[in-house]
Amino acid sequence: DAAFDGASETYADFAARVEAAREFATDTQAKRVLVISSGGVIGQMTATALGAPARQMMQLNLQIKNTAMTRFMFSGPMFSLHEFNATPHFASAAGAKLLSYS
Repeated sequence: DAAFDGASETYADFAARVEAAREFATDTQAKRVLVISSGGVIGQMTATALGAPARQMMQLNLQIKNTAMTRFMFSGPMFSLHEFNATPHFASAAGAKLLSYS
């Protein structure tokens, strides 16, 4: 668990915070939940859903396009990745020029 000078939390604390937020968001009878977040959180949730090592989280984070949609499926304790980094709203040639990454 690397520490960086001036960091407000460790990676383990960050991962635990993201997991607590995921548990909170999915502790519902609702069929759909909308969560809007940053690339770091999305990368962490994706890595967790895939069972990927911590190092993979940052590689996923760096691939996330701004305004992209990532979808997860959940039911009780089951939580899995359904769609990653989708940008159908930028499908046109003009829209593609507006893409940027985290």
